[in-house]
Amino acid sequence: MFEKDYFSKKRLCLITDRKLSKRSLIDSIKEVVSAGVDMVQLREKDISTKEYFELARQIKIICKEYSALFIINSRVDIALTSEADGIHLGWKSLPFHIVRQLLGKEKIIGISTHSKNEAFSAQEKGADYITLGPVFSTASKNGLIEPLGCDNFSKIIKNITSPVFAIGGIKENNKENIIRAGASGIAVISAILQSDNIRETVKKMKSEIDLNKL
Repeated sequence: MFEKDYFSKKRLCLITDRKLSKRSLIDSIKEVVSAGVDMVQLREKDISTKEYFELARQIKIICKEYSALFIINSRVDIALTSEADGIHLGWKSLPFHIVRQLLGKEKIIGISTHSKNEAFSAQEKGADYITLGPVFSTASKNGLIEPLGCDNFSKIIKNITSPVFAIGGIKENNKENIIRAGASGIAVISAILQSDNIRETVKKMKSEIDLNKL
């Protein structure tokens, strides 16, 4: 299992959604990692396995060039064949212990959580990092999961030793609040992919994270 210090400088994660990207996803990835994004999670649920693998192969090369972590969402087969740095598991994914057996001890495994109980469960399983959210209202979870808010987020993570990335509805106007709430990092989608100036948006986020010493 990776120590918390491993993620101490890996604090800004981009989760992909090519439908939200203002340019080709590959062009967006090149720009975000060259600007300083620390981790890219490939999450594209409506493409063929062949397309997914080819996309993963290309992104892996880009991430390696800029020393960014490359994580695959849920798909163990793609994580293995693309030689990704790890995988991120959701509630529909294979059980953690099975994935650990398949990937081995050296690969990163993250887990999505939405509550105190889920966060503690993920930690007990041995997650290398956790995403917790949605912190703020977001279209993808609208009507499904109530936003935690910064106060609840902060209370939940007080007794969590695994690195916790805040996720859900994080934008320019609220990112500082969740950074100050104690998150190990933040995971974003549209705040970066829909920006008119991706490079400046990434640099500003990184600067704010460093300033608040996550």
